[in-house]
Amino acid sequence: MGKGKTTILQCSTRRIQIQNDLREWEIDKQNKPTKVLNEKMWALKNISVDVRDIPKTKVSLEKVTIVKDKNNNDVQVIEKVELEAAIKTATDIEKEKRTKP
Repeated sequence: MGKGKTTILQCSTRRIQIQNDLREWEIDKQNKPTKVLNEKMWALKNISVDVRDIPKTKVSLEKVTIVKDKNNNDVQVIEKVELEAAIKTATDIEKEKRTKP
């Protein structure tokens, strides 16, 4: 390729950032999320694609439960949570908060 201008085919100037729901979202000039990537896939999985349903805190992929051991001491049990299940739970909670009368 010679010196001078370079042409890049099939590129994008979209700005993308991972949000608290652990999904990639297009963002505007103010770094506000505008549209989730792979929107159709998430919608088919019945997971909200509404920017208003992004949780205020980061989604966790661990579920922590406190149980008693045989000596009656508190013990943390940590279970892994599937990504889609964690996202659905978090966005459903935000949607419920938003739509509650």
